[in-house]
Amino acid sequence: MDAEVATLFNRAVELHRSGRIAEAKQLYLQALEIAPDDAKVNHSLALIASGEGRDRRAVELFELAIRAEPDNFILFSNYGNHLKSTGQSGRAAAAYKKALAINPADAESHYNLGLLYQEESEVDLAIGCYEKALAIKADLFHALNNLGLLHLEQERYDAAAKMFGRALAVNPRFKEACVNLGLALRMKGDFDGAAGAYEKAGEIDPKYVEATSNLAVVRQIQGRMDESLALHEKAVALGPDCADAHWNRALALLTVGDYR
Repeated sequence: MDAEVATLFNRAVELHRSGRIAEAKQLYLQALEIAPDDAKVNHSLALIASGEGRDRRAVELFELAIRAEPDNFILFSNYGNHLKSTGQSGRAAAAYKKALAINPADAESHYNLGLLYQEESEVDLAIGCYEKALAIKADLFHALNNLGLLHLEQERYDAAAKMFGRALAVNPRFKEACVNLGLALRMKGDFDGAAGAYEKAGEIDPKYVEATSNLAVVRQIQGRMDESLALHEKAVALGPDCADAHWNRALALLTVGDYR
């Protein structure tokens, strides 16, 4: 990258990072006129095109960048992210695998490949990817949460609870992990622990419907019907379009003989 291109590119990067996308784009395009094969410039414009929803142009730019630097794992990783965001799962997986062939220590690509496998119900492959990602970067709390969900699906409730607990140790305000921990504990028969997890989720986000609805279910299991019914009503009020909240409320009303 010559001096003029470097100056344009570095200024564009500053603007890009500060959210001034249109201005950054103009400088990248100026740099591209001087150096049409530059990997960094094409990559940056590919990221902008992806964010703008211009799939065809983004693909062209990513491929130009990769042609210029075929051993740059970051290019393949971000290309995979774009392909995944546009529903091209097979091509995305191939891009992530290429990134990992270049750099096996790329935790993000292991994680993103795991997401694709999880979406395709390839449980063992997804678990393997998440475990590899976590072996590289132990604080990937979304990977910990997803690994917990996979254990939950396999009815490995102790393992699931452990993963959700680890996710919360990294990010104590991860409300989804709180609810997931509550479910794992509920399936183990630890209703007090489950209630505590749901209450924690509700403290993080008082409008979190899933926390209130699941807490209502636990209180029902514990025989605390007045509290349960009040929580069901609250959940429906918080999420009038939440089917699960309405379903759980209906089951609770049937339990007490209220058939309205």
